[in-house]
Amino acid sequence: MPQQLPVLPPARARVLTIVSSPSPDPHEVTSIVRSDPALAAAVIRAANSAWSAPRAAVRTVERAVIRIGPRETLQIVGAAVLSTTFEDLEAAGLDVDDLWRHVVACGLLTELLIDADAPRDVRAAAYSAGLLHDIGRLGMAAERPDDYAAVVERVRGGVPAQEAEHRAFGAAHTVRGVEAADAWSIPSVIHSSILEHHDPPEHLSPLAQATARAVQISWRLGIGDGVMVHGGEDDEALTAEDEWVLSQIGGADVLHARVEWFRSAMQPPAPRSKDRRAS
Repeated sequence: MPQQLPVLPPARARVLTIVSSPSPDPHEVTSIVRSDPALAAAVIRAANSAWSAPRAAVRTVERAVIRIGPRETLQIVGAAVLSTTFEDLEAAGLDVDDLWRHVVACGLLTELLIDADAPRDVRAAAYSAGLLHDIGRLGMAAERPDDYAAVVERVRGGVPAQEAEHRAFGAAHTVRGVEAADAWSIPSVIHSSILEHHDPPEHLSPLAQATARAVQISWRLGIGDGVMVHGGEDDEALTAEDEWVLSQIGGADVLHARVEWFRSAMQPPAPRSKDRRAS
């Protein structure tokens, strides 16, 4: 039985299409962001973050887009659509910070990994493929948090994630993810990445292969998926090939910094305690 996903407002659903488009219209992006307070706040936070090296704070969407650029705006807005749609995942036992870092890292890495000779629409969809590859997990955790908490417990006890999900939900997050992609009208070019990102890479489509490798590199960077826990003896180090891929963005430290930039924009900071005294 297909899962019950949160209903996306049409403008938010449109964002997930635009971010995968080879020729996004920056004016349409600005218009959508301006109409959605949560997305507008995410873009303004990104523009005012240390990464953006602001000389003065910006307070409008238009100026924020100019400061961070249309492509980065699209990517941040796509990530913010997910984080503000699935806001209460702690009840499902997930490490939410790790989860959001993972999907952002996979988006950025998939964009680095996609073959430069791939068709233009495939290259344009690379970031979205990485960002959305675990959308089935988000939907399962949001719909039935208690059941997904049991999945997390089993996985951390040594049961493979897809097996634990199948026991609890009758399907793995990869299958449920394709159902979610259909429900949200996510471009079909991304579906294979959602379905196959845990499969052996040699038989995958170029986009699914890039996503699968992004998942592996994310894990080796210490950015987990919110289910598994780092720090065990089985954790793998970056390979020489991984290091070469990361060099295309400036290295692992730059990738981590960029992930943190996106993460800080996706959701507002925790409120400061009322009891805190000024120093």
